Parts: sequence; C-alpha cells; structure tokens
Amino acid sequence: MKFSLNNFLLLVLVFILSQNIYARKYPKIKIKINKELPIQIGDTITITWSTTNVKHLYCYEISNEELPLNGSIEICPKSNIDYLFIAKRKRKERRKELKIRVVYPTVNSVNIPSSITDEETLAINWDFSNAKYVQIAGFEDNFSTKGKIPLKTDKDTCIQITAFNKYGYKTNIKTKVDVQYIDHFNHPKQVARNGNAIISWEYKNSDSIKFTNQSATLPPKGDIYIPMNENQNFRLEIYRKDGTFEVKSFKIDVYDSNIKYFTGNKTFFKGDNITLKWFVENADSVKLSCNEDTLPLIGQIKYSPLKDETFYLTAYLNGIKDTREFKTHMITRKFITGETEFSKLNKNTRLDYEIFSTDLSEFPDIVKLYVLVVDTSGNFVHGLAPPTISDSESKKYFIGLVETYIGNKNKNITDFKVEEHVSIKKGSRNISLVLDYSGSMITPINTLEFATKSFINNKNEDDKLNIYKFDNHIKKIIGLTKDKNALNHKYKKQGLKDFGGSTALYAAIGEGIYSVKESDQLSEVVIFTDGYENSSLFVKGAKAFNAIQVAEMARVNDIKLTCISFGNNVNKPLLETLANYTGGKYFDIETDKEIIGVWTELPYLSANYYIITFKTNSVENLNGVKLMYNNNIGQNITTKKEIYTEIPKELNETSSASFGYWNYYDSLYNNKTPLSLPQAIGYFSFNGTILLEKYEKNVELLVDQMNQDSTLDVVIFGHTDKVDSEDYNIKLSTQRCNWAKNFFIEKGIDKHRIITIPLGEKYPVHAKEDFSWQAQENRRIEVLLIK
Repeated sequence: MKFSLNNFLLLVLVFILSQNIYARKYPKIKIKINKELPIQIGDTITITWSTTNVKHLYCYEISNEELPLNGSIEICPKSNIDYLFIAKRKRKERRKELKIRVVYPTVNSVNIPSSITDEETLAINWDFSNAKYVQIAGFEDNFSTKGKIPLKTDKDTCIQITAFNKYGYKTNIKTKVDVQYIDHFNHPKQVARNGNAIISWEYKNSDSIKFTNQSATLPPKGDIYIPMNENQNFRLEIYRKDGTFEVKSFKIDVYDSNIKYFTGNKTFFKGDNITLKWFVENADSVKLSCNEDTLPLIGQIKYSPLKDETFYLTAYLNGIKDTREFKTHMITRKFITGETEFSKLNKNTRLDYEIFSTDLSEFPDIVKLYVLVVDTSGNFVHGLAPPTISDSESKKYFIGLVETYIGNKNKNITDFKVEEHVSIKKGSRNISLVLDYSGSMITPINTLEFATKSFINNKNEDDKLNIYKFDNHIKKIIGLTKDKNALNHKYKKQGLKDFGGSTALYAAIGEGIYSVKESDQLSEVVIFTDGYENSSLFVKGAKAFNAIQVAEMARVNDIKLTCISFGNNVNKPLLETLANYTGGKYFDIETDKEIIGVWTELPYLSANYYIITFKTNSVENLNGVKLMYNNNIGQNITTKKEIYTEIPKELNETSSASFGYWNYYDSLYNNKTPLSLPQAIGYFSFNGTILLEKYEKNVELLVDQMNQDSTLDVVIFGHTDKVDSEDYNIKLSTQRCNWAKNFFIEKGIDKHRIITIPLGEKYPVHAKEDFSWQAQENRRIEVLLIK
C-alpha cells in the first residue's frame, strides 16, 4: 500500500488537534510579585496568581485551606521563605515554586583598632550594604553606610557601630579598644653648675610619685626645680593605680662653660678686615675684647686691626668665667704676580717676609726654610742673599733666627746660611692637582676652573702635572705630562657636571700622592677644597681615609702637600697642620679674587725663594722657628713657622677635633675606638626615610668591610635638615637610623654590632640652608667605624 502525500497531511492535522485538546485540559499557574528580589527586611510585597485548566489550588505556606483559583496576598516576611503552589485537574497536577529572599543590613568591612595609645589618633572605617544609615554609639549624627571617622581616646572604650535599613531593622558590630598610656618623663643629662635641673613628668595611670631624695609625695603630673652644684643620682618611685609600683633611676651631671673654638684669620693684610668666629656651649652670655656688645653663643664678626693683636673671648655661666685668646699677625704683602730686583726698588718700599715651606728630609743635621720676600706691589724681590751679595751682607736683611720649643722656650741659631734660588731651570717638579668638585663648590667652581687653567698656562715648562677631580668618587682627568696643550685639552671647564656629591678628601689626596711618589724629581700635591672629609670610606680601593694616613704617606715619600682651603666650612687648623708637617704651604682664602691670586702665585713658589739652612740646637720638644728680618723701612719684624718632628696630635681628628660631635657619644661605643671621622654614607629626599638608591652601594661596601673584620662595629648617626620642629626631626632621624640598621642586618651584620644615634637637626653640615644642596647635605646618615 502506497503512502500518499494526502495521507501524510491528514496524520499531521490529527496530531496538532490532539495536542491542542491536551494543552487546554492541562493545569497552568501564573505567579507575579510587585517588587524585585531580594527584598529588605520590613518590606511588604504582594503575590498575585492566576490559573487555567485548574480545579483545585493549594499553597500551604499561605493557608491550610484550598486557595481561590485567582487571587493575591500581601506579605511582610522576616526571613527567606519558599512558596509552593500546587494546581490540580483530575489526575493532572502542576507545581510552581516562588522563592522570597529577605536581606538584613550587611557588613562588608569594619576596621576598628583593638588598641590605641592615649596620644595618637587612629581611624575607624566601615562599609555596609542593604542599609540606609549608620549610627555610632556616642555620636548624635547619622552617618552614611560607608565612611571613616578619627578615633582618639584616653580610656578603654567600647566602639559600637549599628547599621539601619529604612524600616529600622539593624545590624551592629561591637569591639573593645584598649588604651595604652604613654608616660612622659624628662630630665636634663647635664646642668650648668649653680643652675637648676628642671625635671618634669606625667604618669597618667598613677596615684602619685616620689623622689627618694625629696621628702614630699608628688602628684602624677608635675615638674620640680632642683639646684645643682655637683653631680647627683636620683631614684624615682611611681605608684600605679593597680597597686603596683615602679622605680626609675637616673643621673644628672653638672658642667661648666665650654668654648669649643675661637678662631679667625691668623694673618691679615694691612687695612683689611679679619673675621673672628666662635662656638660656645653652655653659657649665659659671651663677650669679646674688641666689642662691647653681648654676643650670641655661636657667631662671627668682622674687625679691622691696625697691628698684631690678641683678642679675648669670655663666656659667662652663672657668674663663672671661661676665657680663650686668639692672636692675629698683620702682613701687607699681596699675592705674587711678578719679580723685581732689590736694587730697583724705590727707597722706603716695605718688604714682607714669609716662611712658606720647610724641608726636614735631612733633620736633625740640616733644616731648610723656604722664604718669600715680597714688596707692596706683589713682586718677589731678588738680590738679598748670595749669590747676588755676600753672606755677611745678607745678614742685614735676614737678621736672626730663633728655634722655639714646647713651654715657650727659645734658642738662638747663631750659624745659619741664606742662599737665593734664582733659576727656574734647576730641575723640574711633578705636581698633582687634587680639586674639590663636591656639591658645595657650585658657587666658586667657575673661578677655580679659570684659575687652574691659568696655573697650567703659567707653569714651569719642565714641570709635569696631573689632575684629579673628586667628590665622593675620584676621577683622573689626565696623567703626568708637561704638555700644556694636552692639559688644556683634557681639563675642560664643565662645572660640576657628573660631580656634586659629598667629599672624599683623604682618598683623593692619597690618590694624588700615589700618582707622584715613584718619581726621583721633587713632588708636590696641591689640594683645593671647601669642605670637611666625609666620604673616603666609600671609595673603593682608597689609599687613605684619615689625616694621619695622608700625612705619613706624604712624609715617607718626601711629598709636600700644599693645601688651599676656601670658605668657612673647612677644617682649617687640620689642613694648615697637614701642610706644615709635610713642608708645604697653606692658603686660607674666602673670596673668588683670592682664588685667582693663589693660583697665580703658585708657579712663582718653585722659581723664586730664599733658602735658610741651619742645624737644630735640640731635637727634643722643638715646635717652630722665628725669623727676624729688616722690612726696609726701619723696622725689625718677626715671622714664624711651625715645625713638626713627629705626627702632630692635631691630625688625630677622632680625638682632637673641637668640632667632633661624635666625641660626645663615646660612652656608647662599647669601649671601642673610632678608626676615622664619621662618613656620610648617603643622603635622603625631603622627609624621606629610605636612602636615595644611588647611595646603597656605600652601605654594601661598608658591609663588606665588616664581614671581612668581625671586630669592627658601626655607629650610625641620623641627621635631618632644619625644616620642621626639633621633635619631628628627631623622629625622622630615628627612622633614617632604623632604615640603615635594618639594611645592615638584612646583609648579615649582627644587630649587636650596630649602634644608632638619631640627632635630628642638631649637628648640620651647613648652619644656613640658603640653597637646596645645603639642605640636601644636611639630610644624611653618617657612620663611624669603631674597633
């Protein structure tokens, strides 16, 4: 039997009709609600339903009875609930479920500190959802559902935060905050003799306190003034509210006034001003013999002496006087710029003599003094000694020689010889120029470069020069050569380009000494600097990192050190001693004009001088020599020069330096001795507590040294600039110390080998921060190696 198309269509029609009849008879349920889910606790919603092909409808969550086939109900659920609708028609049944979800105010995050000190302010943070507002116990205002308020309290506190929705339903968080009390106790470590020690305290959770050497019981907060005539030990008893008591012992020392230094220009040109400077600790007032005013404890004044003069600085503390003296010598010579013969001088032209260098290479059999004779126009004066005139005639000009000894003793030298050095062709010299390019040189650097170029172009043709630039690293610009063209080509005027860091002075001088020490020719190192040593420890392969090492290297290798100090932020006494000990010349200058004058004069010092030769009377306690000369205008004048037969104590900076703040803290050094001056390990950005990254290599270099020598300890001094309060800067320098300490510890150095001393703004490199580089050099960490 064939299946035709008509038969197929008939079957399809029958199927469709049967399905429609079935659908009309099967139960249907439609359910609607009038709000979106989930709903907040307290919301009322309406559930509406309708049915088709249904005979019976049930929902037992609404009623135990049969429901109408179409209807609605209003509900206010307090929790999640599931509604199950059951529709029936004969044997057929349809089920439909409605899930109602109810939400309360919900905590997303709440941050309440579990403890706080009574002096700090912390924050409470919260974030709620499904809420309209937040209330915090103790506050009348309503807060938003997400917010932050400060927390400051002086007693244990329970913090309760409650979130409410629009119907008043709530969720709360409750946390107890414990208060830790910060006690305060302050007393001076030192008090001026006959002064009062002011002791103050605040013990907030105490009933009373008592000093065992004071009869009265005192309140938990107060202060007391105690007269101090001698050192005293104190014992403080603190009685706590919980019935316990504590004991605190401390000592207060008395001190007298301390004049740290009183200095100025040791010599001056006639008609010029001199600058007198002083630094006094612990005084009520300061007076100066040449000034009627009461002066500050740290200061300076300009003064115009008319002759050699002695000044007296007196500090007064509680009626007790402390006095220092300073002497200055008047000279009138200008820097040498030319030459002349004595026979060509106008009558009554004044001459000034200066012993500018010494030679102790054959000491004690022979001592040589190198003397300049200069007229008032700045000309070196020839013709005052053999070979131009006889030995006996020269004694008219070089009248007498006296040795000086410790204890103000003198001995005349009756047999001395004077000879003039008149030719620039008697051999040649090797000269190393060691030039400071640290950050503080930003102002005079252009003048220095101009003057150095002038020195190169005016040098003795046979002299060989090399040039080093330094800050906290050292760069050789050119090796020894007498070729002026090569020197001018290599030494370019570039300012502080690639430089401008801290000052590795001793490492740089050591490099200069090593560069000329192998030569058979006369050798000299000329050093120009405007700052204190503070970085030589961090120069890899440094030949020296303290003044004694530099002095011994120079003396052993017969190398003269000519030291030129510029400005006031320089260790002038040390540089002068270093020059005198090695037989060099010291220049103390303060103006750009003097920079030009010094470098113009330097070439003349090798070509024009008189040599005085004598044998010393006694080696023991010898400390100098005086030369009496005729100044050509009817006066006999004396000029003098220090002589050092052994390492001067002034070169031991770790113990002798009057500016050495680190000496005040030696009781913390675990009976170990400093090996050098504190070194600036690196610098910080403004308010920064992490060392600028480029200086971390300095810390690593120090770590290597300490790993190689387990007997070395390190003292870390933290410093700040002068911005902000002293209290803030102490905290800031403490953070800087801690950064350095943690760095050492992370690199394997035991914490017991590390001593930290935060000093805040107390000992700045620059007292005035007129320029950003001055503030930058004050924001530092300094380290002191001790052993």
